[in-house]
Amino acid sequence: AAAAASAQPGQAAARTTSNRQPATSTGQPAPPAAGLTGKLVFQARSGGQLYIYDLARGTLRELTSGADPALSPDGRTVVFWRADGGSHSLYLIDSDGGNERRILTRSEALRAPAWSPDGSKIVFSHISGQRKCRDVGYNICMPDVFPYNLMFPLKVADAWGLARVDREGGSYQDIAAVPDAISPDWSDRGILYGGTGIQLTQDGSAADQNRSLLGEFHYQDPASQPGGGPPDGGRIVFHSLEKDHWEIFSANADGSNVVALTRPETTLVDVLPHNVAPDWSPDGRHIVFLSNRTGRWQLWVMEADGANLRALPVDVPIEYNYQAEQVVSWGQ
Repeated sequence: AAAAASAQPGQAAARTTSNRQPATSTGQPAPPAAGLTGKLVFQARSGGQLYIYDLARGTLRELTSGADPALSPDGRTVVFWRADGGSHSLYLIDSDGGNERRILTRSEALRAPAWSPDGSKIVFSHISGQRKCRDVGYNICMPDVFPYNLMFPLKVADAWGLARVDREGGSYQDIAAVPDAISPDWSDRGILYGGTGIQLTQDGSAADQNRSLLGEFHYQDPASQPGGGPPDGGRIVFHSLEKDHWEIFSANADGSNVVALTRPETTLVDVLPHNVAPDWSPDGRHIVFLSNRTGRWQLWVMEADGANLRALPVDVPIEYNYQAEQVVSWGQ
């Protein structure tokens, strides 16, 4: 890992590099994933090992340690965050495992970096203060107002906001967002994120640029379909808290036509499995996600309409803690 650097919140860190060698094989190559191309970068757990998997070749390699990895649009660079003592930092690393460098250090926690469509900027979520809210569970906290104040316990929680920097860690800019803004995804139409449902904002601080696409609190962790630029914007995929478990849904770019993509195979069990953390393939034809439907967390893939669900041949133990972890990213 790169050595710690000192920087004030909102400033780029002194650019540091490591002597890390290119990513090494795990010793247990995964088979190719039939009919799929590109690379997946994923985490075994938040703050643990990051891996990169070539779907067509079936090569599985250790990359580095960190959390919430995201591949750049050209597939050459991975952004992630790592806790450095009392601070949190954004890092970049080449997809071959070389040239790891820290680009930003902040005093408060940050999460979920995501690339702009042209690869020149990175948006992320960070703690922006505190607020009182009503704890629904599964890391969802609703406003302390009627009727939630009658239904759920009071909680003093971190308030999360959005900001962006360029790929060197400079040009810091706060982004207009509703409280509890998490899990951003940057598309041609703007920045999607979870926060009292699915929200859409733009690269700037003007409050009137934010609008709600799907206001239901149980809709979270959106990702925008590539290749679906204006006017239709393609589809949005996200996960939804369905009473006591998470399922994956999709909707039009304007929030209309919500469709369930995953469903329980049976309800005759004590605990229903979860399907979470979806992301699109670069061509917009497939969706990768995390599921524990076999009794353990594994990477799965399906068609854009939810058909042909199958587990990917990646035998790495994965943890998910229902904290909106950005477990997997699919790139070229």
